Amino acid sequence: MRLLIYLLLYAVSGGIYDLTLHTPAGETLNLSQFKGKKILIVNIASSSRWTNQLEHLEELQRRFDSSLVIIGVPSNSFSNEPLENEAISQWIADKRINFPVTEKSVVSGASQIGLYQWLQYPVMGDYQKYLVSEQGTLIGYFSSDTDPLNYVITNAISGK
Repeated sequence: MRLLIYLLLYAVSGGIYDLTLHTPAGETLNLSQFKGKKILIVNIASSSRWTNQLEHLEELQRRFDSSLVIIGVPSNSFSNEPLENEAISQWIADKRINFPVTEKSVVSGASQIGLYQWLQYPVMGDYQKYLVSEQGTLIGYFSSDTDPLNYVITNAISGK
């Protein structure tokens, strides 16, 4: 049933570029602005055991700045994000993270946001990563324990 709903949503929409997200401050983040770049979508959480990956995500963003945008999606879907949007914004600023971060969202289960419905693959934990091509198609996904600077991810981004 879920696959049928996904296929219907995909057929009706233009895909990922029709989706919008919101920042913790309530500003709209249109994914269409990232056409022509790869997008790495990562669900993040401030109290996760994988939080140290934020620094590597920032490094990855700097390394591939002209061809990649990373989008962090804070979520309490795995009970590791106690902060609310204002505190999340402060936490991100304190960590000196410069890639876009959305408002706190549900990334798994029946109430997950549209972006994660579009991604289609189940989220198994914090810091799971999804890579979308420059044309807006899903290239692949990487587990929480795959470091953002792992050659599997960097090669997928660089096209090697």
